[in-house]
Amino acid sequence: MKLLTHALNDHALQRSDALALRFLETGDVDGPVVEIGFGAFRERALRVAASLQQTLEPGERALLLYDGSMEFIVGLMGCFYSGVVAVPTYPPDPGRVHRTLPRLEAIASDAGAKTILTTHDILDAAEPLCAQAEGLRGLRWLATDRVRAAAEDFVSHGVNPEDVAYLQYTSGSTGTPKGVMVSHRNLVHTCEDFLERWSYEANTHQVSWLPSFHDLGLIWGLLVPLYGGQSCTFMRPVAFLQKPVRWFEAITRYGGSLSAAPNFAFELCLRKIPNEALTGLDLSGVRAIMNAAEPIRLTTLERFVARFSEVGFHAEAMCPGYGLAEATLPVALSCFETGPSTVLRISADALEQDRVVLEEGPEAAVAIGCGPPTGATRIAIVDEESLERLPPEGVGEIWVQGPVVAGGYWQRPEETVSTFQAMITGEEGTTWLRTGDLGFVHGGEVFITGRAKDLLIIRGRNLYPQDIEEEVEAAHPAVRPGCVAAWAVEAGGEEHVGIVLEVNPRKVGDDPEELLRAIRVAVAEAFDVQVFDLVCIGPRAIYKTSSGKIQRRRTQSALRKGELEVLARWTAPLDETSELEPVRCADASSGAALEAFIWELLRARSLPGLPKEPALETPFRELGLNSVTAVEMSGQIAEVLGRSLAPTLLFEHPTPAALAAHLAGDETLSDLLGDQGGLRARRLRSALRNALSSSGLAVDDLPDEASFAAFLEGGSGPGVASALNRRGPYEGFKQ
Repeated sequence: MKLLTHALNDHALQRSDALALRFLETGDVDGPVVEIGFGAFRERALRVAASLQQTLEPGERALLLYDGSMEFIVGLMGCFYSGVVAVPTYPPDPGRVHRTLPRLEAIASDAGAKTILTTHDILDAAEPLCAQAEGLRGLRWLATDRVRAAAEDFVSHGVNPEDVAYLQYTSGSTGTPKGVMVSHRNLVHTCEDFLERWSYEANTHQVSWLPSFHDLGLIWGLLVPLYGGQSCTFMRPVAFLQKPVRWFEAITRYGGSLSAAPNFAFELCLRKIPNEALTGLDLSGVRAIMNAAEPIRLTTLERFVARFSEVGFHAEAMCPGYGLAEATLPVALSCFETGPSTVLRISADALEQDRVVLEEGPEAAVAIGCGPPTGATRIAIVDEESLERLPPEGVGEIWVQGPVVAGGYWQRPEETVSTFQAMITGEEGTTWLRTGDLGFVHGGEVFITGRAKDLLIIRGRNLYPQDIEEEVEAAHPAVRPGCVAAWAVEAGGEEHVGIVLEVNPRKVGDDPEELLRAIRVAVAEAFDVQVFDLVCIGPRAIYKTSSGKIQRRRTQSALRKGELEVLARWTAPLDETSELEPVRCADASSGAALEAFIWELLRARSLPGLPKEPALETPFRELGLNSVTAVEMSGQIAEVLGRSLAPTLLFEHPTPAALAAHLAGDETLSDLLGDQGGLRARRLRSALRNALSSSGLAVDDLPDEASFAAFLEGGSGPGVASALNRRGPYEGFKQ
């Protein structure tokens, strides 16, 4: 079997200089670009593999802590060559360390990781944070962009196709993450399924902005073209979120023919790409864009095709797909060669009875085809209670069988048996993967109708309702313990968080706003999402089983039918910012004007934690801004001010006052050494260290960050000027 490492060896030997990967540093096609051919890429991966072999044995685990740059895929392939099991994850958020660090620690502990692979920049920022966690402080760090080993130092060893290639931690609640064991054989079959279904050719070019620690961005976005020998252009997810038109600009500039995104991204493009930005775009060469990783909305598909047909996008290029990490990635995928997506209108009443009856009319439910199963994958529709196979077009749980099904959950034998080794009643001896998703098969295509398991998928992220419910219980003393239900609410073409909770009226007081705000802020802080619908009801009104378990679906149905007495309710307005009057800044050089401008931007978003009066010293996180909206807002600010700004702008300057001071150029030493640990000073010091190191000059005696911060403020900064002079004029480091 030709593994990924074998395929890369062949490409490096036969077409060493051919473009393998192109990384857009800022996401802009006219910005900094890093390109690498197959030969150079293989050499870098082998250097990482040789470094890993010095401290780790095949089968031992290493965390991959990257921000979506070229270094991630270099580190991953280094793991594949060395036999080290990769564990992709993402760096802890400095603004939410108490939330993101425990999950990273839980993953490291569950995987038994011994090493962390990252870049030197992330190492500088993340290592001190990780030192705060007992389960992380003893791990060895390796900056893969600074390895000293040579490719010739790598000692080849036979990789077994059945060996675990990496652990995909996408399942499990916050406290109990579960790692899916993906083998090299799983990866090969998955890559070959994609290459076959979409008829990859020598000149096929992919464009991706998807997160590399997510299965779709990792496998389809990077590994498939590497395996097939095609080229790929990619950018960080934050670059797309900050300015969605970058996705299509990259497709236009580099002749992208294939791409992929979750449904929310198409909605984001519809809302955030203005008409004037369509000029110069050309999507006529796009053969397929996969819509996957979260529920697919017909209204989104129709509006997207109608809008972007003006720049050449074809309806048949929209290709819905369905998959999950437990099946490596794809289970079913539609194809551009078969025409536009299949849309069925079915009886909603029959659907509630797990039957498919075609029906036209305004009351009909809509189901979108995700294409036939890929490769050798087989599908069964099974009754989730009796475990019997259902007749054709019956609605039930989707079970999967085939070479793409992963080996189970890492060190969780009982859950592996129940999920990966299920058997259909009367068909004992053949095992299946239970997906937890509901659907049916019609005309050979897979259609998804819902989820058997209570799970929220928010912008491609899996959230578990019990985690949200636990956070709500602790948010305010008026919330009755064990009486909270969370579920997914569909609005504006996306899934959002809906919550119903019982309250003790005596503890609420006359004004429920404090309670509602406390819950919204708690959920935003814990999960980086905004509550869309928050409903307070009286005691003993929520539905439970006889054993006391929350009946989420029954409670949701009762709320929808008006059967619950609502004491208080808050519903977020839909994000229609593209249709609002644009917010302007009166004077981009005035701190006061910038503060007012920033506050108006926040008000326009109706954030969950926003008080009526400006609170300029309150962190954005407490005001209800999550990481996605923070990146989007940095794009708005950049557009209004006509400046190039980093997507991480609001993380580095975490209050309206600090951000306004930065934009006005009025930062003080305390700003630079504030909550973010002096990021500007750290960046200058890091940039200088890198430049000196690459030139073979000494770096051991560089001044500390406080000296750099003083220098940036205009003070003496002992030793900084002389250090800068080692490399050349200071002008090269001002940014």
